[in-house]
Amino acid sequence: MIYTVTLNPSIDFIVRIDKVEIGEVNRMESDDKFAGGKGINVSRILQRLGVDNTATGFIGGFTGRFVTDGLDAEGIKTKFVAVDQDTRINVKIKADQETEINGTGPVINDYQLAELEAILSSVSANDVVVFAGSAPSNLGNKVYNKLKPEMFNTEFCQDAFAEMLAMYDRGENINVVSLSQALENHKWEPEIIAGEIKECVTATPVSTAMKSYADAVVKDWRAREAKNLFQRVSLRPCDIDNSIAEVLTRLEEIQVNQLKKSKLMKQIVSENKDKYFNDDVGEDRVKTGFYHLDDCLGGLEGGDITVVAARPGVGKSAIVAQIIENMARKGYNTCYYNMEMNNSQIYERFVSRMSKIGLTRIRRAKSFLGGEKEAFDKANDELENYPITIDDQTNAVEEIRVQCRHQRYDVIVVDYLQLVRCKRKFNNRASEVGEVSKQFKALARELHVPIILLSQLNRISEMNATKEPTMSELRESGDIEQDASNIILMWNLDEDRKFKGLKVEKNRQGTPFREVVQFEGDRMEFIERAETIEQIQARMRQKDVFRESCGTPFD
Repeated sequence: MIYTVTLNPSIDFIVRIDKVEIGEVNRMESDDKFAGGKGINVSRILQRLGVDNTATGFIGGFTGRFVTDGLDAEGIKTKFVAVDQDTRINVKIKADQETEINGTGPVINDYQLAELEAILSSVSANDVVVFAGSAPSNLGNKVYNKLKPEMFNTEFCQDAFAEMLAMYDRGENINVVSLSQALENHKWEPEIIAGEIKECVTATPVSTAMKSYADAVVKDWRAREAKNLFQRVSLRPCDIDNSIAEVLTRLEEIQVNQLKKSKLMKQIVSENKDKYFNDDVGEDRVKTGFYHLDDCLGGLEGGDITVVAARPGVGKSAIVAQIIENMARKGYNTCYYNMEMNNSQIYERFVSRMSKIGLTRIRRAKSFLGGEKEAFDKANDELENYPITIDDQTNAVEEIRVQCRHQRYDVIVVDYLQLVRCKRKFNNRASEVGEVSKQFKALARELHVPIILLSQLNRISEMNATKEPTMSELRESGDIEQDASNIILMWNLDEDRKFKGLKVEKNRQGTPFREVVQFEGDRMEFIERAETIEQIQARMRQKDVFRESCGTPFD
């Protein structure tokens, strides 16, 4: 059997027109729609030659059904893996100048990739597999990202794979001759090289099952590392908590086994240059929903730590809850760890803001008034469809790391940092908070997701006339200031706590920023204001002068 693999098939929409007039309405002379993709075209040729074959790859949505229906009509067997997003459409304009507009294609998750691997793992040495065409952008090189040289069981295989990685990074062609020459530089004898490479080739006859072989290498390495770990560890009753924490940390490292390797600037440029100066700039960053804040930060980027800090009662939990709602409305899958409130209290805040019904009435009212029921029901209908996961029980950073590693969150929010604990023992709280901060930073980089950490401030700013805080007032650890990519500070501008100062004091990829937000306390909602902090402060001073000049009504 011949299998053709089209990882990123398409509908080729061919438009014929005499001349394209930019900015005008253009009417096509004729059009055609075909199931497209280089692997699919190979299947089409084989079918016309009378050669039996099966087309496979990834397909999705109504556009995918068009592709499979078209292949069925041509008598071509199909065995595609269904994906969540639509198969892409490529528009090909046949005019005085030919122009193509190609779609990006769907996102392929690990389960769908494993399904395709299962299909291909059934092929035998007598079958032929043809890979043709581009791959969806998110797949990358799964094998190289999985393996490390030290995972191989023999010194020769370790050296061989290390050389292959180095050649790959340099953009060199990897073949038996070039690999043999590189291994001779490791002082391996030519006879040993020839024998070992021959054994490797003989043991892996089907290249399409390469990921399965990689998985086997990784599992074998994990087993060896875990066995060695338990042989070395000494569980002392006097220090059992620290001992268990160290074992769990090492086991997590074995489980994740992320490959960390350097890259040449040539490769970095190639991977990044097309991301800029186009309509998609910044689209991969998570927006907070606050216009001026997003304009300053450019959105929250994967791998970054954003700290939102204030004194107790200022409203940092409320503004972050509003940010979570804004992100959920855009479809971002958010995990919210809250160690101050239970699930019911968090729900009350969300539904109050969304329904515009005051929090006091939500908590105390016995019956609805006016249009409250409709607003309440609508808010609940929307809220139950938001991709928000709330955890009000977990407070250990090690447990948070384990949970998040096994989920596909777009954003992680922790409220608040000083309530998070380590399972290890520390001599002082500052050291523990510093370790927690570092672990969250490592987690953000590992998962490539933005993490928002809420934090308390000390009392120093309350002694100032303006009450304006600085990031040096982050409570208990200077590591927070160092680890954060962005630090957002909040404080009250008036005695009624209606107006809040909000400033981005640290912006690793931009400039500082200050603005005023108005707080509607009963429904837990923040509104950006056009006034400056200085204007609000001047108004408050005038109000104080007026009060002093008028006295009380009873004076």
